[in-house]
Amino acid sequence: MLSNLKPSIEPLRIIIAKPFVGIHPNVLSLFAIIFSLVFFIALMNHAYILACFALLGTAFDMVDGTVARLRGKE
Repeated sequence: MLSNLKPSIEPLRIIIAKPFVGIHPNVLSLFAIIFSLVFFIALMNHAYILACFALLGTAFDMVDGTVARLRGKE
């Protein structure tokens, strides 16, 4: 179902990923894991504003695959 949306979203993903091409995709994955942990801990401590910012940081999980493709490291 979501694979039908991929062609329409791909240009946006490339625009978002271009500033991160200099960073190794594995580092971006590590950032996504760290932000996910911060999100969980913030929710458990009722720090909802911090949780919102950490949730935005999990977007690195979306960007790392696109960066890998742009760098030729699939």
